[in-house]
Amino acid sequence: ANSNAFANTHTDAAAYAAFLQQLNYTRTEFEEDVRGDLTTQMMMEALVTGVRAPSSFGALAFTYDAEQRVVSIAEAPASAVGAVPQPNEAQLQAFYEDNQQQLQLPEFRALTLVYARPSDFVSRVNVPEERLRQEFEERAPALTQPERRTYVRIAAANEAQANDAAARLNRGESAASVATALSLQTTRGENQARSEVPDNAVGEAVFRAQVRGPAIVARGTLSPYVVVRVESSTPAVTPSFAQYREQIHDAIAADEAQELMNTAIATFEEARGGGASVTEAARAANLATVTIAAVEAGGRDQAGRAIESLAGHEEVLSAAFETPEGEATDFTPAGEADVIASVDRIIPASVRPLEEVRTELAAAWVAQERARRLRELGDTIVAAVNGGQSLAAAARANRANVVVSSRAVDRRGASQLPAQGLPGQIFAAQEGDAIAGVRNDGGAVLVAVVESINRPDAAANPQIVEAARAQMQQTLGTSLAEALQGEIVERARPQRNERMIERTYRNSSATSEEGQ
Repeated sequence: ANSNAFANTHTDAAAYAAFLQQLNYTRTEFEEDVRGDLTTQMMMEALVTGVRAPSSFGALAFTYDAEQRVVSIAEAPASAVGAVPQPNEAQLQAFYEDNQQQLQLPEFRALTLVYARPSDFVSRVNVPEERLRQEFEERAPALTQPERRTYVRIAAANEAQANDAAARLNRGESAASVATALSLQTTRGENQARSEVPDNAVGEAVFRAQVRGPAIVARGTLSPYVVVRVESSTPAVTPSFAQYREQIHDAIAADEAQELMNTAIATFEEARGGGASVTEAARAANLATVTIAAVEAGGRDQAGRAIESLAGHEEVLSAAFETPEGEATDFTPAGEADVIASVDRIIPASVRPLEEVRTELAAAWVAQERARRLRELGDTIVAAVNGGQSLAAAARANRANVVVSSRAVDRRGASQLPAQGLPGQIFAAQEGDAIAGVRNDGGAVLVAVVESINRPDAAANPQIVEAARAQMQQTLGTSLAEALQGEIVERARPQRNERMIERTYRNSSATSEEGQ
């Protein structure tokens, strides 16, 4: 991915620089990283070159995928096992005790969150107009954009040669053709400010000449004479106070709001140190608070709903669930804010009481009992078929119907059968075997009979076998490369570049704050 991005941006120096800035890379670091990736890739390709999956792998994969089973299937609906009565108290109690794990409620905590946000203090900042103007005057030189010109110049050895070149240019000849005819050197300046023109004397001539006017001859510092013709100009831009007033105001207000927030945090900490509760200290420091009645570690309330105000507060929640009851976390970053979580109360993990889940539990017991009866019915039909009865006869005797007759299915087709576990049983069974499985929705039992097994001839399909072998070889090569690379890394025992980590995350944080 790095190499692709590099290739796409390398042709545009400005875009390349912006790309590197976004990644917090210097050009040298990034290009070394790309070279390292390419080197690693080439080395791993060399290590696994020659790895070949044997032909037997292709034959095995082809046989596995192409094998078919001819099956007939009967279906017995839930009505065939009769209505299932509601459980009695003893049955419900036993079912409740057997399902304690599924009825477990996690630990919840009641929290008070204290927010320190610069945005809460911006409205308290008053920036005098005089200070805004002073700040603008200090910034004006950096905001001023000088005039820029695009031009061509031809270096000449003497004045006569320079005059000849200027005359040719003024007659409409191109700079390249004039330079070629007179054996001179031509260069081009693209959108340059005066200070960017390499020769001061040439810079003076470039900005003295008329835009798209006649070429002029001037003395040069780096060459005796130069001929200059200006093709275009970008006018200078002088900033106005009105244009930058709001931007300057917001920057100053943000700085002062940060200072006010830091003072408020200090006031909060001082109040806490003096024995005030988190809520009292927040009130004394004018910090916003939010109360959460109950939240589990994943950010959901006791009804299982996500608590919207805690979105993006994963680190705060994690710290809160490691803090004892009655204590508070340290300030933890969460978006634009620093947040303290006070653990007001811990609600221990518990099992939902029977009375609360009685209705759902009774319905689950009925569904389980129905499934048990359907499995028993399926086993009865299977036993009859394996004992010599036809599927049709065994189905009729047990209120079932044949829904599939002598159909060939492969593994992909069998996976569409709506009974979990039945596809695997079909392809594990022997010819003539009967197997059963309850339908996924619990509304029926399916009984399948494997009438015959069609195994493909790998020798008759060499192209398909080779394609399967090649696919397995690719997977094998990838797995081997990953294993080799993992072994190399483990033996090399690489160390983290803490300097790079610190610089990257510091810059990311700064960028985020500037954006806010």
